[in-house]
Amino acid sequence: LISIITQYTDNFCTTIDGGRHLTSFSELRGGARISHTFNTLYPQHLGAISPHESLKPSEIYTTIRNTKGARTSLYGSVPQDAFEMLVRRLVKQLREPSSWCVDTVFEELRVISEQCEPPELNRFDALRAKFREVVADMLQRCFKDAKKMMENLISFELAYINTNHPDFIDVGSVLSSAFNYHP
Repeated sequence: LISIITQYTDNFCTTIDGGRHLTSFSELRGGARISHTFNTLYPQHLGAISPHESLKPSEIYTTIRNTKGARTSLYGSVPQDAFEMLVRRLVKQLREPSSWCVDTVFEELRVISEQCEPPELNRFDALRAKFREVVADMLQRCFKDAKKMMENLISFELAYINTNHPDFIDVGSVLSSAFNYHP
């Protein structure tokens, strides 16, 4: 039994690390597919989020005006409340591609777990069924934890917008130009 579990563990690790036994010339598998998901597909999904499509100039203008209320400001400056509201709206759009990424990696891990069973396990039907059940339960727990962590990270970003971040230095001029928009 220990030999079977050890063989399974070795197969799983080798598949994740790029072992030879699952080398394919036609498709990415195992760790290579997971790496491709993180490094190529996920950034493409994030890149598909268009802030210009989701925040129309009229919506930016209205948000700025609503946060100013009856007050006026000097030099068309953008109130921080308006900026934070608009950024939060954009951050919320990270949920869908991030959830997709977690789902995709989980599915690949599930496939790997089935491919890594040592042939000796086929002789013991009850053990094989129990083995699959235990592995599936472990992956499901990790999947739930990963989903929760992804949701927490997005919630953290929504909770505090770091307006001192260097990426926000030039945003004031962009939003100010939107403020000059008159419907």
